[in-house]
Amino acid sequence: MKRALKLAVLAASFTFCIPSFASAYDFSDLETHLAANENVWFSLGAPRVYLEVRRHGETIHTFSRGDVGANRKLPIASATKWVSGAAMLALAETGEFDLDQPISTVLPAYNRPVKALITPMHAFTIRDGLVTGVSGIPMYSLSDEHDLQESAQLIAEEALMGFLPGNQLGYGGSGMQAAGAMMEVVFEDTWENLAAQTVFSPVGMTNSSYTHFAPNPAIGGGMESTANDYLAFLEMLLGQGRAADGTQVLTQESIEIMFQNYTAGLPTFYTPWGDELDLPGDLERIDYAFGTWVLREDANGRVQKALSPGAFGTAPFLDRELGTYGIVMTALADAKPTWPVVLRALELIEEAVLEHDATQPSTWMIY
Repeated sequence: MKRALKLAVLAASFTFCIPSFASAYDFSDLETHLAANENVWFSLGAPRVYLEVRRHGETIHTFSRGDVGANRKLPIASATKWVSGAAMLALAETGEFDLDQPISTVLPAYNRPVKALITPMHAFTIRDGLVTGVSGIPMYSLSDEHDLQESAQLIAEEALMGFLPGNQLGYGGSGMQAAGAMMEVVFEDTWENLAAQTVFSPVGMTNSSYTHFAPNPAIGGGMESTANDYLAFLEMLLGQGRAADGTQVLTQESIEIMFQNYTAGLPTFYTPWGDELDLPGDLERIDYAFGTWVLREDANGRVQKALSPGAFGTAPFLDRELGTYGIVMTALADAKPTWPVVLRALELIEEAVLEHDATQPSTWMIY
């Protein structure tokens, strides 16, 4: 209740004031937590870990261990999904296709029982039902032996269907791969070019690419990027689709589509979080929005806090109510053991920001 009251006061303040964040934040609890747990990363073989937190374009905290910094390019695994989701929304804004249009209308290989129902909306809200990586079926979405069209074709031919599209939460990247292949046909261009035109270039992500599993762009996990690039992307999302230089990358409508909870109340087919994880706050399960996970919603069901961690350890996050965003960058083979450390770090970041705003009323400049 105390936290909710503080957020309500902040929300009211935004109507009348412009914030200044010149005074210091007390991140001592966060520093203690990260220092006490840094061996969680290094014991798993991470040569480096970097955390940067920004608020309304200003860096308010950094934490760095090893040979890494804001411009070190690393594979980001499933943190790719958030960026690919933004590209998909930007492409939908052209009117050349509809998010609820079955992929099978463009890719005939998906004109099969149940698979014919899958749409890009199902894919980017992890409700498509496609299952690979089991029963001897390769995870074609991350294969470096096939390009996008080839891998999408193999998914259509071999993937199992775990459930009727739209009916369960089933984490994976096969549906996103199929949707990406659909885009290449609709726009007669490669996914790499489409993503560059719709997101990388207008946001200013000059050091990002879909190259980790080349020649497969791997729509749900193939990007390589830097902290600076991804932070620019998060700033665009926080700015209601407007990049730092004023370029409108996504419309307000697309931002609203992205930040909805699409899996609330649905049964769980598969989630990477597991039952043993100590979830933050009152969360009973981490649900999914459009390309990213849901950590907090407002009373109207709009997602206010989101996180998109990847298997290699990169974990971008955004808090729309507090205006904070940031990223953890590292390089691991399997980063799941680090997720509890990251979740607790996000709680401590939120606590520090709320305490700062509650004890520094002079930092609000009224105009």
